[in-house]
Amino acid sequence: MTRLPSDGADRKAVIARVKQWLLWLGLAAAVVWLVWRHSAHLGEVWPFLLLLACPLMHLLGHRHGSHRRPDGRDERGHDHIDDSRSTTG
Repeated sequence: MTRLPSDGADRKAVIARVKQWLLWLGLAAAVVWLVWRHSAHLGEVWPFLLLLACPLMHLLGHRHGSHRRPDGRDERGHDHIDDSRSTTG
């Protein structure tokens, strides 16, 4: 049996990770149950869910809504320094 770390911060991190996994497992179980019980309705709403996914992916998939170009500037030409792309090292 594995033991939890004795350090309080490490222990909280482990507990938070376990809670996160339980949340994801619960959400997956809910999705499976909904698909299993309501599969007849999914055919009716599928086109609407697809249309709803497009704006949600646009809002949530582009660095939380910012419109940066590959050179690091936004649409107005302002520089935005990103630490992950620094050239020092």
